[in-house]
Amino acid sequence: MKKAITLFLSFMAVILLTPYTSMQQNPTPTVSQMDWNETPDMRTSSPVSEKKNPKKQKEGVKEMKIKLTVGQDEFTATLNDSKAARDFASLLPMTLTLEDYAGTEKISDLPKRLSTNGSSNGTEASIGDIMYYAPWGNLAIFYRDFGYATGLVKLGRIDFGIEKLANNHSKFTVNIEKID
Repeated sequence: MKKAITLFLSFMAVILLTPYTSMQQNPTPTVSQMDWNETPDMRTSSPVSEKKNPKKQKEGVKEMKIKLTVGQDEFTATLNDSKAARDFASLLPMTLTLEDYAGTEKISDLPKRLSTNGSSNGTEASIGDIMYYAPWGNLAIFYRDFGYATGLVKLGRIDFGIEKLANNHSKFTVNIEKID
């Protein structure tokens, strides 16, 4: 009986330690290995590292300016040069209806899904970030910081005035267009 218990406990130890061992051999976790709320500390590119080195952020990057109009209010934003952001820009001009989600962001369905080729598996959202949430296929404009979420792809950032968007508590229409 002792042999059976010892064998069973050894077997269970191997099973329980296997994910830990594979994480040490491959320090960059895959989506299936990451917890939904885990912060990707081991990634080389993060919003924090981008802010610390603005020169690196500007090299070879073609940013695009857009304008968001809500009633009489106009907001400018800057899109990054990702495939998803270029895909989003190809839909412009467009009119969307934004609504509040979770007291953190304004969201709207997009007319089509965006390409996420070359994008990370997820990211953290900061105040003013314009994001694409790939699992739902929607646009999200964050007016509060939000932790890491799998499926979030950063498209760009509102340049100023995010608090005015945040204070609009009902559904509202936004016109989005490119600025030449």
